[in-house]
Amino acid sequence: DQIKAWENAVVDPALFYPAPNAYIPDALTLMSNDPHTTPDKVVDDDRGIFWFMQDKDIKLPKANINLLIFSDQVNSSPRTFLLADLYVNVLKKGLEKWLTPFAYAGLGVELGSSERGIDLSVGGYSPKLPQLMKDVVDRLKKITITDKEFDAIKTNYQRSFDNFELKKATSQAAYHSDVILSKNSFHRDSYVPLLNSITLDDVKIFASEVYQKIAVEGVAYGNLDPQDMKGIIDHLYTSLQSQILPVEKRQD
Repeated sequence: DQIKAWENAVVDPALFYPAPNAYIPDALTLMSNDPHTTPDKVVDDDRGIFWFMQDKDIKLPKANINLLIFSDQVNSSPRTFLLADLYVNVLKKGLEKWLTPFAYAGLGVELGSSERGIDLSVGGYSPKLPQLMKDVVDRLKKITITDKEFDAIKTNYQRSFDNFELKKATSQAAYHSDVILSKNSFHRDSYVPLLNSITLDDVKIFASEVYQKIAVEGVAYGNLDPQDMKGIIDHLYTSLQSQILPVEKRQD
């Protein structure tokens, strides 16, 4: 009877193979097609500068690509400064499930905001790295979280503000000093009171506007093809439908 039960067993739907992971490298060939022995500008035009150096020393099938996307919408006021930081947190929350396969494929993605714009970095095994950067760029305007999740992000944000007053005096002094020395910084006192008034719709509007005019500053190192690096910048402008940000509006 037991053998018959085994022969007619129903597969438990909770047991399944994971979907194919398109980001797992299918080849680990080392690149050697770039003659430069020092960092080279693969992009140097009105859009910005992108430095690249192909690895000839470490000789591993890995690489890192780092981009700063300049935008004059990020730091135009205390409100946009806060919106930029909230936008990055919202974007990371929405990408959590999508990013999971990358860890299994030995890849990593980092997102952040600064006084100058939006920071984007990818790293890990190099064969699928250029495609990963393009895929992340394609999602920069997509806000997918719920209002409830956004409220949780704002709650954590407020806690971080409150906890600042409990930090060591040296930490607080360092923060105040950085703000004073930076000509483009806004003090937290100027944007903390704005937190409660910002809605998820405000963040969605910000995501649609922040890339209207952009410039780039980037660097890549590792087992990569220089032509692929040029393609990333082309894809950035095409995917985001961006115009070029004038030089005088790019933060130093």
